[in-house]
Amino acid sequence: MPNVAQKPSASTDDAAAAPTSGGAAAKRYQSILRDFMAYTQESGPYLEGHEFTDTELSGITPEEIIRFFKFKLYGDGDVNVSDKPLSGSHHTLDYYKKAISSFIPQREIAWDTLTRQGNPTRAKSVNEFVRHIRELESVEGSSKKRKKKDSASSKQQSTTSSPTTLSPAKRARTTAPVLPGGINNPNAIMSEILQQVHQQNNSVIDFLGTLGSSIDRFRSAMQEKNQCIMSNIHRLNSSLEYFNAYAPPAPVMRLPTGGPTTAVMPPGGGVARLPTAASLAPPPPPPPQPQPVDQNDWFYLHPDGKRRRVPPGWQFPSGTLHELYKLWHIGDPANRICPMKTFSAFDVSMCGSKRSRTTLSEARCLCTALDNEVNKAGRFVGPNVSEAELLELFQLGVAGLDISRTTPTGRGRNINTLKWTSLVELGRKSTD
Repeated sequence: MPNVAQKPSASTDDAAAAPTSGGAAAKRYQSILRDFMAYTQESGPYLEGHEFTDTELSGITPEEIIRFFKFKLYGDGDVNVSDKPLSGSHHTLDYYKKAISSFIPQREIAWDTLTRQGNPTRAKSVNEFVRHIRELESVEGSSKKRKKKDSASSKQQSTTSSPTTLSPAKRARTTAPVLPGGINNPNAIMSEILQQVHQQNNSVIDFLGTLGSSIDRFRSAMQEKNQCIMSNIHRLNSSLEYFNAYAPPAPVMRLPTGGPTTAVMPPGGGVARLPTAASLAPPPPPPPQPQPVDQNDWFYLHPDGKRRRVPPGWQFPSGTLHELYKLWHIGDPANRICPMKTFSAFDVSMCGSKRSRTTLSEARCLCTALDNEVNKAGRFVGPNVSEAELLELFQLGVAGLDISRTTPTGRGRNINTLKWTSLVELGRKSTD
């Protein structure tokens, strides 16, 4: 059954508590969920009443929640938090946690970092992020308190400022002549306002004139620099044409003239022959050694102007668990794809699937579980591991996984032939 965003259900957990359906708080919870899903899935805004399925809501991860919190507090989901928030406070994050948690299908289950199941708002990383924001606010208070302090100081300055800082209309009312009976002359007030408008218009006209002349000078300077650049390009092309057309003369082999020439007598007798030019030629230089390939330099330009570790149109592999483990640690050097363990959510954000970040998180969860089993066996996956050694380490890791080798019907289950996405679904069903 899909989780309807219009009716959040209640829970005994503080992070999962939901308001009464149909109230103002419930509508606010629905609005927060729509904003969160639109941001994490990089899609357009969802209309009021949109329904999210349990699959979509179960794919929410703590990393996505923290990026959403950073976006709300600092305007950037990838910022390194080291200063107090620009907008909102830790109270805002607590409210967002309750709103998102009220729609999670497994909201009453604590988050499991190994299986990536449960309520992501109750993950340790999310709580530590909120606690960090609270510590940053303890110095000067939340952004709301700072705004109140700045507003109070600005009001105090406005009350103690001189008459020259007043607006033209207020200054006109204070300086206008007073008629008998304490009534200001309307004509004098209007005249003062018109004079102020006239002076302001003259200032704008002078500014636009200065700006136009600056733009003209900048355009002339850019045209001169472009002409110099084009001239150097033509000179470079001419030099390259001359260099390519020039062929150095072939070296001439000469026999030594300073002393007697030794004839070469063939074995068994015969006619003696002088040494040839080929025999006197120096040995050929050794072939160049191949340079090591730095996989960290494999980046690709995408239509949005950003560089990512995967080319446009790249799709997640759908092979076996061993193929995924190989791509995770070794990559695909033939297609210039670096190891997947170096991928970030930003690298796969243009893969065409709304679940690209969730898929990367699932792959990381499986490969991390295999690495942990390898470490328990006293082995370690090095940075320059070979395919043969990685296969041996993979067998050690698979042997330690807690996965049933038989199906519910009693048939044997070969983990080496199963797709890794099937293992993810199997682990998800085992936790339900």
